[in-house]
Amino acid sequence: VSWLSSLGNEEPFFLYVHLFDPHLNYDPLPRHRGRLTSAYAGDVSAPFGELLTLRSGETSLSAADRSFVRGLYGEEVFGVDAALGVLFEWMERGDWLERTSVIVTSDHGEEFWEHGGFEHGHSLYEELLRIPLLVRTPEGCSGCVDARLISQADVGATILDIFGLAVTPGFEGQSFLSEEEAWRTGPVPLAGLLYAPDGQRTGLRTDRWKFVEEADGSHTLFDLDADSAEERDVSSEFPDSIAAFSALLGDFVSAVSGPSVELDDEDRDRLQALGYIQ
Repeated sequence: VSWLSSLGNEEPFFLYVHLFDPHLNYDPLPRHRGRLTSAYAGDVSAPFGELLTLRSGETSLSAADRSFVRGLYGEEVFGVDAALGVLFEWMERGDWLERTSVIVTSDHGEEFWEHGGFEHGHSLYEELLRIPLLVRTPEGCSGCVDARLISQADVGATILDIFGLAVTPGFEGQSFLSEEEAWRTGPVPLAGLLYAPDGQRTGLRTDRWKFVEEADGSHTLFDLDADSAEERDVSSEFPDSIAAFSALLGDFVSAVSGPSVELDDEDRDRLQALGYIQ
């Protein structure tokens, strides 16, 4: 707010606000603590950040403990919502919102043992990939829901579009403010695991299907229309689809593969401390 106040009324600006919560360690602000966890009577407490001991099996949580941990995360969401409210209310009072495009999104979701895992960066299930995306533009409609399949890469392209800048050749992503008739018709690639104990995996997502290729070359296929919780692998029932998805994924991987990176000891120690590598 202080920085925005220093700008001239007609000065174009780009403001990136990074709110680290909700994220480990789960430590909600006092004014939000207890909104979802007041009934808990166990031994787990905030701040909660037992990621490495949970992965190693040293820490074991009961169903009530897990519910409490999830509640702490939810209370951090309340904190973020309140913080954004302060910013947006200030912008509205000063007529900033009437001439400002606003995008609210996240880099990933969080798993709370839906598929046996905790936190993020270790799988391609929907609880980690399906993220909030709220968009407000001066010309936009209020309360509209866009059913298109949108990737994080599209956010960058959309910001360029808002500023009237062209997307350069090879840029991954497409502005979701463009006409729907020009929108992509193929699947969206999935990749980018930070912590993968069973090896890296990649995949493709369409409105209906989730195709995942494991590090050992095996595949899983989920029909999200019939199985939104991704509990039943139907890859054996659709061998032709598996072959088509696998070939298309190979094309995607070849197009975006970059050079290998050698880590020095300092970088490796820092990543290990964060839990990203073993």
